[in-house]
Amino acid sequence: MFYEISHRIVYDYNMDLQLPLAKITRTSLIRCKHICNMVTTRDEIKESMQKLSQNIIDLDNVRFAGLIDKQGTLFAGGFKKGIIPHEDDTKRRQTYVKMALESCLRNDFNDSLGTFKYSTISREKVSIITMNVCDHLLLVFTEPNLDLHTLAGMIQSLIDENNAKYCVA
Repeated sequence: MFYEISHRIVYDYNMDLQLPLAKITRTSLIRCKHICNMVTTRDEIKESMQKLSQNIIDLDNVRFAGLIDKQGTLFAGGFKKGIIPHEDDTKRRQTYVKMALESCLRNDFNDSLGTFKYSTISREKVSIITMNVCDHLLLVFTEPNLDLHTLAGMIQSLIDENNAKYCVA
């Protein structure tokens, strides 16, 4: 569930519900998972994901780290300073949309094949790692010819350290 306090109103985005703070009872606090202590805003999630992206960008041979939503919109992250992208903005946006769609299709097999961990793509100019981070897809573009499985393990460790900060309660 996702809750946000704004202008003394509690928004429950899963239930599409708005409650004035004065109307919250003990029962509704229990239902809201003790909202007074566990409020996670979109800005806090974005800030945490931006830090994750930067930690990944700081790794050797990483060109880009970013998190996209289910529509393929870049939510957090970007290119390492000084890196010139191989694609223009339009092509890059198409790539994000394509990868978001592929991620949704991959998740269709979770029941039969198990939960998706990560995928790797090796190309002539770049290699790509994709991983799910809560409701977002992490894209990592690296220099070619790296051991992507070792790098994916390092990235997964970074995610696991602060996973609660990236997910909505």
